[in-house]
Amino acid sequence: MDSQTQIEVPHILLIDPHPNSINLWEEILKPLDIQLLCTDSPTEALEITEQKELALILLNFEAPSIDALATAQKLRTLEKGRIVPIIFLISTSIEQNYHFSGYESGAVDYLSLPLNPLIVQSKIRIFLDFYFQRQQLAESVNILKDINEQLRESVEIIKEQQDQINYELEEAKNTQKNLLPHKLPVIPDVNIACKFTPMAQIGGDLYNIFPLDEQRFGIMIMDVTGHGVPAALLSFMISAMFASHVNISKSPHDIAIATNGALEGKLEHEKFASMFYGVYDARTKILTYVNAGHPPGLIIRPSIHEIIECSITGSLIGAFSNDLAKYSEQTVALQSGDKFFLYTDGIIETKNKAGQMLKRAGLKSFLLENSQLSAEEMLDAIYDFLYTYSESSEFGDDITLIGLEIY
Repeated sequence: MDSQTQIEVPHILLIDPHPNSINLWEEILKPLDIQLLCTDSPTEALEITEQKELALILLNFEAPSIDALATAQKLRTLEKGRIVPIIFLISTSIEQNYHFSGYESGAVDYLSLPLNPLIVQSKIRIFLDFYFQRQQLAESVNILKDINEQLRESVEIIKEQQDQINYELEEAKNTQKNLLPHKLPVIPDVNIACKFTPMAQIGGDLYNIFPLDEQRFGIMIMDVTGHGVPAALLSFMISAMFASHVNISKSPHDIAIATNGALEGKLEHEKFASMFYGVYDARTKILTYVNAGHPPGLIIRPSIHEIIECSITGSLIGAFSNDLAKYSEQTVALQSGDKFFLYTDGIIETKNKAGQMLKRAGLKSFLLENSQLSAEEMLDAIYDFLYTYSESSEFGDDITLIGLEIY
């Protein structure tokens, strides 16, 4: 699009005391589609320059009543006058030194008197092009200023929204923290250690260890699909369902069935959780458990220098209705010196730089090599091992560990 169609007709100021000059200039400039403003007063010229957006100033250098050099210098002191080109109208007979004086006072060009219409029109067209470019540049600058202001306002809005999100995340984090045991129960002849690190501020892992009576204790670990807020919300709901049934039934199998049934029809497609829930009897050292699609518990048995897997598993929580879900209750007799570990799949799915997962075999090998460590020491060592294995200070999934050391 032609730039002149976007900008109003340009104004050219003629400073000339000769009345005949006005008609001549109007005739010469008629093809250029401009508005000619005329004055014979330097003072009025200054006022017009301050008030109007001028494309060009034509100043008669030879008019006796006008000090052209002083007028040009004053025009250059004005904010708008600094950027408006000044052309002196001067006879070819004037000495060259005056031309230099004109440039020093602020003129950018000369037009020779008497005027040649074709030369005048050609020169003024060039300066009009400069004017249109200057106007477009000013318009672009204003647009950029508007965009910058809009961006600044958007950044403020985003910052406010982010602050609100951070506040809500902190609240959710506190809620999740409240779902975790504040203080681990004292189980006779058992040392307990736990570690939980969400991938984001909050995550989808949960665990709990709680007394059922003086000798029996519930041990639960859960891992829901996904990460971050969606996973945390899902874990909150499943945890609530689980907790509502713990006091009704003492059987891990029945609790798995009840929790799964309570979630039927409430979860979106491909939303579910793995869960290991066991009841440990401190008198008999027997752990009765149900595994709902969770990685198997691992028992380090120093007496035979082997690791025993609690490998029997069942359906994921929330994946199927109770008509289809299968849960098998198992028992394992723990012995003095055993160390029993539960974990979420973020540990065995940790990858090294080559993209190779640690897998359960890698975790078992590490546990066996460090079987002399206490439960607390072992959990710390597992974390250090994961950092070394992945060569990263961050995990790609939520990480939860529970360790029980049997005396």
